[in-house]
Amino acid sequence: MTQKKHIEKIASEIKQYLDEHPFAADNIDGITSWWLLRQRLKEHRNNVEEALLLLITNGSIRQQINKDGSQIYMSCEHRHHHKQQ
Repeated sequence: MTQKKHIEKIASEIKQYLDEHPFAADNIDGITSWWLLRQRLKEHRNNVEEALLLLITNGSIRQQINKDGSQIYMSCEHRHHHKQQ
């Protein structure tokens, strides 16, 4: 990624944060530590979710839904290995 593209991406992330939090205000350290980190974590979480769905679809991992509705992910071998012990 070129320096210009990198700067444009950061600007876009700041704008997106402000669109979602119109009354936000902070200094450069706060923007770097909180705003950008939050945006990247949110983006990263969405990518992880899509990757997990891909792995479930191709049979590499499985999803378990707990009684409380939370979800955990594990190797398809996890259940098989656990039963053998």
